[in-house]
Amino acid sequence: MALGKKTGGKDFVRGHTGGPGRTALPADIKQARSLNRQEIERVINEFLYMNTEEIKAKSSDPTTTMLEALVGSIVTKALAHGDQNRMNFLIEQVMGVLPKNYNIRNYSELTDEAIDQKLKNLTDEFHKTLPGETGGSENE
Repeated sequence: MALGKKTGGKDFVRGHTGGPGRTALPADIKQARSLNRQEIERVINEFLYMNTEEIKAKSSDPTTTMLEALVGSIVTKALAHGDQNRMNFLIEQVMGVLPKNYNIRNYSELTDEAIDQKLKNLTDEFHKTLPGETGGSENE
């Protein structure tokens, strides 16, 4: 049992933290994490554009890094077993998690111009969700 007066949060003062919080990461660790993230994205992109023979050759090469071997193994197993979860994992590492909620409605009453505008708006909205994207379409 807890000792002391139970207030149910009524004594909470806005703007004052309850404890020391998490200490900030040193700059060198932040930089290492950033570099690791970039390297993971580079390796995943590299393997996603390889054919199966190139993946086999890379996997059997003794100079292959553990990261490359791991990504190669995930891609190979995903293809061999038709495992969408493995591929989703790799794609989400590069693109981020895609939104799961979609607004579905009947567009049959719209004109072609209105549908084109809706599609442009959806494309712009999608590009805003991608890391490093500022939005806008490629046609502008």
